[in-house]
Amino acid sequence: MSMKRSVVLATSAFIISLLFLLTIAQATYGTVIETRRNVLVNALAKLQLDGFGAFHFVVAVPQFDYFTESGTAATLETIKTLDALDRIDIDSATDYIASKQHPTSGGFGTFVGPDGTIRGFDLYTTYKMVRALKEFDALHKINQTALLNFALARYNQSNGAFSEPITEANGKKYAVSWFALAFRSGLDLTAYAIPNVITTFSGVSLLRELDALNLINTTKTFDFIMSTKSSNGLFKPYPMAEQENLPSWSSLLTNPFDVDKYGTGIPYTYAAVSALKSLGRLDALNQTDRERITQYILDCQASNGNFIIHKDFANAELSYTVYAVMTLIYIEMQDQAETAFSRVQNHVLDVQQLALGGQWPFPNDFPYYSPNQYGTFWDFGADPLSDTIRAVILLNATNGLALLDQPTPRAYVVFFNIILASSLITGAATIALLTFNKLKKRKMSRESTEASVPSLPTQNARLSLVRLS
Repeated sequence: MSMKRSVVLATSAFIISLLFLLTIAQATYGTVIETRRNVLVNALAKLQLDGFGAFHFVVAVPQFDYFTESGTAATLETIKTLDALDRIDIDSATDYIASKQHPTSGGFGTFVGPDGTIRGFDLYTTYKMVRALKEFDALHKINQTALLNFALARYNQSNGAFSEPITEANGKKYAVSWFALAFRSGLDLTAYAIPNVITTFSGVSLLRELDALNLINTTKTFDFIMSTKSSNGLFKPYPMAEQENLPSWSSLLTNPFDVDKYGTGIPYTYAAVSALKSLGRLDALNQTDRERITQYILDCQASNGNFIIHKDFANAELSYTVYAVMTLIYIEMQDQAETAFSRVQNHVLDVQQLALGGQWPFPNDFPYYSPNQYGTFWDFGADPLSDTIRAVILLNATNGLALLDQPTPRAYVVFFNIILASSLITGAATIALLTFNKLKKRKMSRESTEASVPSLPTQNARLSLVRLS
């Protein structure tokens, strides 16, 4: 066989084996064209409970239900951001969310203690449920009159602020919110009973979604928000908030919120700016205000790309990163934060759960603690679902969703393994063919040699020749 023909056959064998293995890998495992986006969408779609509509957590969180209206609403919005609504049942999801409205109070976000006692509802969760239902044209599924009464019951007409009422269960008092925020004070259980900027942001945003801001004195509400502005240009959780360097158990504590030496922090600034945005009053922040806020926030970015709660405490979390990024966008300072946003995107991609097992040539995913984890994001929060929702918010806000269209590490590994396997198959086939051809040539050469040499006389022929002589 000529060298040219051998090369053609080897190349053909490589291409055929490559296409065959690629087809098998894609048809069986779907790993050849696997991207960060499609594994994320697959993971989220699998979380919806059949026939029920709710989305469950990736893992069960101790002392909490396996699924909640808050997680369901946020997952719905996340899947919409990923342009994958065709993968889920929207109607059953909004039906589930609507079913969680409390029939008496009109609110959402039931707080249930380990003992099963209800500890109240909160404006922040209620706002998020209304936002999600409105986004999916499902506000007609809830009692909007009860909803408005729920919000107005938390409105203080004298100062224009909102706060959560205190409820009692088993001899303890509670006034809480599902707004993601860490406390370092023993007063956290009743923190939101204080007229504060977080609950005010929630109340204002809720009324805006319902086109009902006319039901409150927005001038007073605006004045309350601006009264939380501190000398460093950022905002406090409430007007008189100060840093109290006392043990969390001290009876002298009065401020339950974690603040810096100016009484401020990123979460409270985010809440204040968001409330101003809902009121249409971001004009109250001049360029100097915006620059001071921007510089403060940028100074709070940690080495891993996340943001800390404030300058005086290095508590960096993905939730604070959301607050930081969204604040910068709301005050239109994203151009000054381009480098910071890039670091955020890198961190988000780093925490997507794409670990692999050792199977060859098509490795399986290797979940740390849940088979539902592959493709989600986990920044060591309570559950990967929460971090996944925040990760998508961050990528979308920083124009980084296209980064999810990159192939996953598994796709690269599978493609490399298939090329290696195809090369091995081609090499083995080539060696076998060359060996066969070599043996064939030897046989043909031997037969040709034998045919060209005259045969020797036999013994009888030699005896005949002797007699004749």
